Amino acid sequence: MEPRSGGRLVRPALTIVLCALYLLLAGSLSLLSGQAYQATAHSSDDTFLPRTALSYLANQVRRGDEAGGLSVTRFGDSDALALEEDGYTTLLYCWDGWLRELYAQTDLSFTPADGTQILPLDALEIGREGRLLTFTIRSGDQQYSISVSPRSWPEEGEAA
Repeated sequence: MEPRSGGRLVRPALTIVLCALYLLLAGSLSLLSGQAYQATAHSSDDTFLPRTALSYLANQVRRGDEAGGLSVTRFGDSDALALEEDGYTTLLYCWDGWLRELYAQTDLSFTPADGTQILPLDALEIGREGRLLTFTIRSGDQQYSISVSPRSWPEEGEAA
């Protein structure tokens, strides 16, 4: 019996079609995973500053959490958190589009422009309800909040 010549053409053609299909699927998968990565990275970039600012504020509260060490005040036109320790005060506030920190002797006078720029931030509001201290920040058109309960704070109206 003589082998058919058609079989010799079908196998290489089938191999080429399968390889092309594999390359097409691999390329499509690469494109889809790249788009997923870009979406995740973009989302992470959008929330980096607010998360960092809120984490910074919460950790500063924890650092100054001792009797008489924390108070909410006004500095310039903004709410401010004052951390007092050994004759020095650290003020955390928002001014001129920045979250700022000012560390100075308690009895000296400074302006909001004197603070060190920490992170770009549009606004900071600090509220207290009982033992709960709430930071609300605005960055762009988004608003984010975090609440912290300092252990050293008495309930409002209680003696310190």
